[in-house]
Amino acid sequence: MAEFWSLGGLRFMKLERERDIPAFKGKTWRERMVLRSQAKERDHSIIWIQCLLGILAVPILLVSNWIVSEYAPHSSLLIFFGIYLIIAYPSFTLFYSLFITPRIRRALESDAKPSA
Repeated sequence: MAEFWSLGGLRFMKLERERDIPAFKGKTWRERMVLRSQAKERDHSIIWIQCLLGILAVPILLVSNWIVSEYAPHSSLLIFFGIYLIIAYPSFTLFYSLFITPRIRRALESDAKPSA
């Protein structure tokens, strides 16, 4: 019964922000960009998960288009982008903090630990 409520092990997943990664503290945005690229070189699954994030944009675009066409009195590109941002920003932030940031942290920490 406990496994049912944990949603297949998701109870152990926590939201991580990039500013919580020890290697990112006190770094400029350019240094953080270099650290992200180093993490991608060490763990190629980060790249594939970022591709999934791009694929996630398609259903959000479709939902935004449907909302504008269904509820807006006249279709406007500005309304469409506003609705898209309202839906996409929290979705992408959640996805990034659940799946990508922990992998970046682990990839950077794997290099910091000396191998025995």
